[in-house]
Amino acid sequence: MASTQKPSFGKKAAPARTPSKKAGPAKPGDKRASERKAAYKNCKIILSDRSVVDCIARNVSEKGCLISAAGAENLPEELVIQLDVISAPRRAKIVWVERGEAGIEFVSGD
Repeated sequence: MASTQKPSFGKKAAPARTPSKKAGPAKPGDKRASERKAAYKNCKIILSDRSVVDCIARNVSEKGCLISAAGAENLPEELVIQLDVISAPRRAKIVWVERGEAGIEFVSGD
């Protein structure tokens, strides 16, 4: 290969995303009690059997977050989420699930 470019093996690189400081204004009917901040970071869901599901936090607020995860529809109602390596895991519950995304509410007391 004469080029210094590495072969991609059929996978296209995803465009780089730069999260904005705000996720935008609330939509009509939005029930959030606190402002959400845009995020695009890897996080982990820890299930009761100690298995881990990798996911992406798309936005985060004081009370919860929006995640994208393969198989989000199969996640249990109650779970533990760790938003980054320096944060303590937090107990949470799923409020809604749709097409690989889930709205997560942090459980009080954490």
